[in-house]
Amino acid sequence: MRNHAFSPSVIIVGASLAGAAAAIELGRRGASVLLLDKAIFPRRKPCGEGLSARGRSELERLGVSSAELRSIGREVGGYHIEYRGKVIEVADSGGLIGVPREKIDDLVLRQALRCEGVSLQSGAALSSITRRCGGFEVAWTGGSAMSEFLIIADGVNSRSARLLGLTTPTVVNPRYGSSSAWRITAGSLRPFVTVVLVTGGEVYITPLLDGRCNISVLGMRELVQRASHVDYIRNLLERVPLLAGLKWKSIGTPLGAGPINSGYRGSEIGGAFLVGDACEALDPSGGFGMTHALLSGRIAAECVGRALGGTPLEGELHRYALERENAVRDMRGFTRMTVMMMGSTLGRTVLPAAARIGLMSLFSHAAHAPPRGSLVGRVLRFFG
Repeated sequence: MRNHAFSPSVIIVGASLAGAAAAIELGRRGASVLLLDKAIFPRRKPCGEGLSARGRSELERLGVSSAELRSIGREVGGYHIEYRGKVIEVADSGGLIGVPREKIDDLVLRQALRCEGVSLQSGAALSSITRRCGGFEVAWTGGSAMSEFLIIADGVNSRSARLLGLTTPTVVNPRYGSSSAWRITAGSLRPFVTVVLVTGGEVYITPLLDGRCNISVLGMRELVQRASHVDYIRNLLERVPLLAGLKWKSIGTPLGAGPINSGYRGSEIGGAFLVGDACEALDPSGGFGMTHALLSGRIAAECVGRALGGTPLEGELHRYALERENAVRDMRGFTRMTVMMMGSTLGRTVLPAAARIGLMSLFSHAAHAPPRGSLVGRVLRFFG
């Protein structure tokens, strides 16, 4: 138990990917960091469990080796999209990998806790955050702490942001999501993310190791509510020709979330840095949630590190907003294009032709491993 006398250099609320990435970067700079999280790790959370090549590069930068990642994940080569009995192939050689969220969270968090000066208080439900002269007072069940710097990494429905007065943005055409863990007991999935376009949304099947897969359902509230029942998902899968012959066993209760496309909330509030979904929840259809978490956490920590060294905080908050926007813009553009192509009648009509001439593969590869300055990259950034 900690008391009010504890004053770390930085308090990070949320110890998942964004918070742990920030802790690693700050720990390397010699800062004392307190990670707070209401959860007990490892734990499952709603996630599509696909990580892009950019996310893998961030992990390596944080000290997680390719071998460690491959030991818990399965390489995938793109997307197979099933619509009305036809299969649309979108190849992507950019380094996609399917990885269980609880395992990658645990991997990055353990890396953070190896850093001298980084500590974790789990099971810490926040009770208040108060802006004081010279910093923030953060209180949770059983303790409190003061720090000059605060990083908010507690997700799309961030309690920390609300405690500081930031309201959840209004969502136009809200989409919802659920994810569940499954094991294939007969047959095997090919090394591609299988996407099934259905009325009201999409179903994503991401292959993992040892016959496991993640099944995510994104779209209208009514569709996601039906997908909260295991029998509905199983019956849906058994009707898809692309998945014929496979047998499915549920190994996890579906977890729901929403709205999942809450958009941009802002990068800072009251001198605190917002990272990951607390800052911007990209629609999961693009597969960039974990990548954005790692990128934004690391960029925020670099800015906090400079502020700890004496540069003005206001300037670093502004710098963080600009650098994060520059890093996320093409990912946001690809996500918006993906939702348009797979979520609208017009988009679903055009999608086969766009895939056949290789256009979708070009955009996918550019988003997952962006070639700066290319025409495709500029188009993505325009849509972002």
